[in-house]
Amino acid sequence: MKQYKIGEFAKYMGVSKDLVKHYQTCGIIEPDVNEENSYRHYNMRHGERILQSRKYRSLGFSVDDAKHIVYERTASEMFDTIRSQTDEIDNQIAKLTMKKVLLEQLHQQFEMCQEKKGTCERVRLPKQYFLPHIEENAFCEKKEIVEQITNWMKHIEYAYKTARVTMYPEWQENDHGLLMEEQYFVKLELPVIDDMIIYEEGDYIVYYVRERYVRNRGITEYIEQYYQYVKECGHSVKKDGILMQHIFDHYEDGVRYVNYRVIFKLDSGKE
Repeated sequence: MKQYKIGEFAKYMGVSKDLVKHYQTCGIIEPDVNEENSYRHYNMRHGERILQSRKYRSLGFSVDDAKHIVYERTASEMFDTIRSQTDEIDNQIAKLTMKKVLLEQLHQQFEMCQEKKGTCERVRLPKQYFLPHIEENAFCEKKEIVEQITNWMKHIEYAYKTARVTMYPEWQENDHGLLMEEQYFVKLELPVIDDMIIYEEGDYIVYYVRERYVRNRGITEYIEQYYQYVKECGHSVKKDGILMQHIFDHYEDGVRYVNYRVIFKLDSGKE
């Protein structure tokens, strides 16, 4: 069987010398060593091992798995290995599909903020969970909240940064936290805790905001104008539990703009 130096072998195999060395280090191939000069040579037998290993690697198996498949796996073990890899790919597809759904949802909401800025409408919203995180300009230190923030941060793609505002005659109370729809909350098997605030499925008034960011401008300064606009449109809404759901920021000519939805609860019996 004809022997080749590593450079020639790599060339005819269509791979790099580094890959040949890597597979050698991992034990997938073992070159023939010339006893007289200690030169290492490779042949078609080594090429066959590389072909097999590269195929399994391209199907998502690790180098270690590829090595065991080539050298050790029985038919039964091979079936189990393939089935396991298929299941893993299914899981990845499910995760990617969900990320696509979330991105499409984000795109739709951003588009609505752009097209409907400064207007409001009645919208049917799903059940949502609000987890407080910041109260009176300080992080919530309750043990249960801290534990849940840790859990939610692991799945932050499902949540929205949100402020919750209650308007009183002479002052406002607001806290900041995370908002998540029920379908994701249930899917992630997150627990309901006492400090969590639940917004039931139903009709709400949504005001769309796309405006220039103003440093140090607090919620107090503009929530009243949104409320008054909604009233002028003929909607009766409550002054408590108003949600300011942040979509995301963008820049135009170096100027920062904020995009969010302001969600008002309908005043039962008046709407």
